Amino acid sequence: MEVVKPVFDQFVQEVPMNILDVTRAELPQSREEMKGLMDKKSRWLNLQGDAG
Repeated sequence: MEVVKPVFDQFVQEVPMNILDVTRAELPQSREEMKGLMDKKSRWLNLQGDAG
């Protein structure tokens, strides 16, 4: 476990686990709307700081 610990410590969740923590009325109605929501919430597509 000590060998892989540094790798696991660097892990960043790409999409927040609570991304669908929205009301029923706010749920995407189509695949395109879902893609838009996922892209908007994506940490990979919306890099900030030195990484971006």
